[in-house]
Amino acid sequence: KLVPTYYYSFDSIDTRKEVTAADYAVKTTNQHTPGSTSALLAVFCGKFRRDWVSNPAIPLATPTLYSGINWPVIRYADVLLMFAETENELNNGPTPEAIAAYEQVRKRAYKGNEDKIGETPADKAGFFTAVMNERWLEFGGEGIRKYDLIRWNLLGQRIAATKTAMTSMMHQEPPYDKLPAKRFYKNNSTTMIWYNSMYSPQPVTTPPPGYVSVNWISSISEAFITNIADSYRPNHSELLPLPQGAVNANPNLTQDYGY
Repeated sequence: KLVPTYYYSFDSIDTRKEVTAADYAVKTTNQHTPGSTSALLAVFCGKFRRDWVSNPAIPLATPTLYSGINWPVIRYADVLLMFAETENELNNGPTPEAIAAYEQVRKRAYKGNEDKIGETPADKAGFFTAVMNERWLEFGGEGIRKYDLIRWNLLGQRIAATKTAMTSMMHQEPPYDKLPAKRFYKNNSTTMIWYNSMYSPQPVTTPPPGYVSVNWISSISEAFITNIADSYRPNHSELLPLPQGAVNANPNLTQDYGY
């Protein structure tokens, strides 16, 4: 499942949002409903959703959680962003080629709205932050982010920042002060039909006829925030351990990294 602040990190016109996040579950009747009554906490990573698979179709009643989609070991967007990051580091700032690679990923994400990708930073620190954020948005659910943050030595910092942002969201403080406490949806459709926007306060307090109420911002609790990466310890087992065979073969090696 996706942390709510990540779900809200996508621009509304960023086409990756609907691909990365699935704000619904699929019943065996093919009806689409929120994943739970605490709907915002049940937004799933949607890149490998079974209901997209049609050749052959996967029976919705199948209990096994599989999609039949090969795991992407590396994607071209990863190559472009690694190149952009490397150029920025080697040249003390982004080269034209680095900017072009970065913007290629952005323009794909904003297809149809390429003029809204924003201005690309021309300084080293600003460009690094832009690439870091782009990798965050591009590879959601693909098992890359943790290792990016470790190699940048930012894992603990970003976990803390997420908890701070989640606390602001729970209290509906800026920039989350306009989000709805609840959302209303139809319960009889093969597509997810929301009555009210995820970006605006709810227009009514009770569900309109034909709609069901679920908690949205009101889903968030202190306990949920506390549980985010609750086992994390700085500088402890962030890197992989040394293979035991290597330690046995070389007496000068000692196991470290918290293992």
